[in-house]
Amino acid sequence: MMIRRVLCASLGLILVLGLCVGVAASTGAVKIEVAYRDISIFVNGTAIASDVEPFIYQGRTFVPIRFVSEALGQPVSWDNENSRVIIGTPPMEQPQPTATPTGISLMKGRIAFYSERDGNPEIYTMNPDGGDLQRLTNDPGQDICPAFSPDGSRIAFSSNRDGNSEIYTMKRDGTDPKRVTNTPENELAPDWSPDGTKILYVSFSSKTWDASNIFVCNADGSGWKQLTDATGVSERPGYSQDGSKIIFHSNRDGNFEIYTMNADGSN
Repeated sequence: MMIRRVLCASLGLILVLGLCVGVAASTGAVKIEVAYRDISIFVNGTAIASDVEPFIYQGRTFVPIRFVSEALGQPVSWDNENSRVIIGTPPMEQPQPTATPTGISLMKGRIAFYSERDGNPEIYTMNPDGGDLQRLTNDPGQDICPAFSPDGSRIAFSSNRDGNSEIYTMKRDGTDPKRVTNTPENELAPDWSPDGTKILYVSFSSKTWDASNIFVCNADGSGWKQLTDATGVSERPGYSQDGSKIIFHSNRDGNFEIYTMNADGSN
């Protein structure tokens, strides 16, 4: 007796394969019929020859993914990083910047970093393989702590080019520098909010480097707000991916530990 199963595949659906991997496709709904024992696969009513027999295991229907992709007229590829098969165009994903305390920021295939290779600290960008090195800043001051904005269009950084350390931003090619903060203190370690509207930074006392607190302001420098008010050092802040939390480290209780707080400084 011939057994028939009807499968409907679409781009957002996950097909079950021999290894149970996720499949993303980029076409409309497609009717796929599998006829067992006759070893036949029908896509939109057309029989597709197969040298691999379809089968049912624990209530799931398994078919060769190669024949599905060919029937859809779409290329098939393996996404090793996310362990999934992609049929057609890969789904669009929002890139997230990755910053580290060493002053390195990665966005859209470019790495921003600072280096003293030319005498004093300046900001550079390069490809992940080290190619296409570009120097973005060139002044007697110390330009450090670069951080790409979420859309990759601008870089926030710290510089003492005008005396004390302040937060600046510039376009990703180094043009259009803008001063964000203007205080008698020393501002360092900027980090962008996930929506790109705000910048976190650390403010050290101008008289000593053993006391600091975390502040936030709008990307243009307006609306600044102090988020921490503790003895000792609170520094290296970073937003969570959804922007609801801030992680930082502090020696407020003696030795340096990792802390979190809400984006408004509470809890």
